[in-house]
Amino acid sequence: HIMTFNLAGVPDWLAARNYVTPILKRIAHVMPALEKECEVNAISLPDIMCFQEMFDEAASKKLVEDLRQKGYMSFITDVGTSSRYLNSGLFLASKYPLSDVVFYPHPIKQGIEQYADKGLLIVTVHANDKCVIVGNTHLNGGAEGGGYLPRAAQLKAIDAHMDRYIH
Repeated sequence: HIMTFNLAGVPDWLAARNYVTPILKRIAHVMPALEKECEVNAISLPDIMCFQEMFDEAASKKLVEDLRQKGYMSFITDVGTSSRYLNSGLFLASKYPLSDVVFYPHPIKQGIEQYADKGLLIVTVHANDKCVIVGNTHLNGGAEGGGYLPRAAQLKAIDAHMDRYIH
């Protein structure tokens, strides 16, 4: 099974502005919290984990180390360019091999979202005898007025990218 979760791993300068504890201080609590949640719901850890807002390289490395200890073997981190100050913030971990990794930046961004190279990450997961196509994305937050317009454009682009990837 697949899990997706926004880690709110914004850079320290933005975390301080938003009164959020820096991600490097919080990352040590991610795996214990996930394990507890799985235990409460009587499920195992997911085979594939998709995270958003994992911008911090040190926190990303720590999460990879923690996930490796739990049997995850394939990782995609730090996708997108950092020409806008931040990469995409997308992070994918899998217990299975991955192939055909593609990243498409979103065509339009608005407000503070312009500082991150948000987009769509698509991979093929080779789970036993099956191939599963997984997409991980983070849409425009829309904090400023009219946020629905960039999200609508992003969703339209995602639909086209997925269609092109599959066919």
